[in-house]
Amino acid sequence: MHSRNRHIGWDERIIEGFISFLDRFGGKANSEEPRKKFLGYNDLLDLLKDMQCPVCSILKRSINHYVATAFIEEVANGEFREGMRSSLGYCRRHSVFVQNIVPRRLHGMGVAIVYEDLVEQVRVNLTKDPFENILEQNHCALCSFESELSDYAFRLIADYCNDPEFQNTYEKSRGLCFPHMRSLCERLDGNALKFILYEHERKLSILSTHLVEFQRKSTSQFSSEHITQEEARSWQMAARFMAGDMG
Repeated sequence: MHSRNRHIGWDERIIEGFISFLDRFGGKANSEEPRKKFLGYNDLLDLLKDMQCPVCSILKRSINHYVATAFIEEVANGEFREGMRSSLGYCRRHSVFVQNIVPRRLHGMGVAIVYEDLVEQVRVNLTKDPFENILEQNHCALCSFESELSDYAFRLIADYCNDPEFQNTYEKSRGLCFPHMRSLCERLDGNALKFILYEHERKLSILSTHLVEFQRKSTSQFSSEHITQEEARSWQMAARFMAGDMG
């Protein structure tokens, strides 16, 4: 197992808020109640202004920090090394974070030490019988970490869904990607749920129009018409919305 709490890459102000949230939710968020705005509230607004899914942004930033820190600070930690051996490293999706780690020699050394264990483990296994009992990757620690982070992020967003300042910022943002929007809606009810559903229907209507216009103006018949920046990026935005932006 990783020492999770040492590697969360969020500002301490966000963590401060999450700790208080854990004791205040027990199912769907009762977003009708007014909430105290702790310091992490402003961090949430800043993430929304980045024009990306804020949950994806939180996950990418935190997992990047987690991985970079682990391969420097935890290489000599027997528990960390054993956890990596038992799972054969991270899953295919999360191994990208290792491959894209900050290219410093110190990071590379840590990855080399840990993955030497894994490569040798697979090599020895193949000498026994390559057609039976081949090792499998399982229990990716970053999958568990991502699940916890997502849960905290959904609670954070749900806590302010009826706040006028939050709503104003959310209206101007791109909102959440489809996977995270769906997960958030499962936690909401009442006006908070209506707000999120309405906002995403409105945003998708605009995106759909941009997609149609991009296609139309890309044909020879209408090629003389100017393609706006929003239209030119619409196909990328559509792909990011449907699958999320964890790349």
